[in-house]
Amino acid sequence: MTANDKQVGGDHYKSSIQHWDYVAANELDYFQAMITRYVGRHKKKNGLEDLEKAKHFLDKYIEVVKNKNPTDEMIAEVANEFRRRVSRRTTHPAQQGKTEHPAPFGYEGED
Repeated sequence: MTANDKQVGGDHYKSSIQHWDYVAANELDYFQAMITRYVGRHKKKNGLEDLEKAKHFLDKYIEVVKNKNPTDEMIAEVANEFRRRVSRRTTHPAQQGKTEHPAPFGYEGED
């Protein structure tokens, strides 16, 4: 059974395409996902309230985009690199009997 084959709580989200599949296929960010979520479900769930929620997320998204600092992209790149390095570790620390820590940036292999 896949995650798309079940739903926790009700059946109002059943449709030809699941929202999370739409988000993944279109590589939407958090705000885009929430906006499309509330717009897409408003007719079947909470009507005008869901449209107001979508608008609220859109208002915040506009604020974020207007105030975006160029260093935000650099921070995101560093965070992604850190996640990539950590995910490359294939041996669980408990299996080795010691704790592993990823090398700080720029210090890999330098002693």
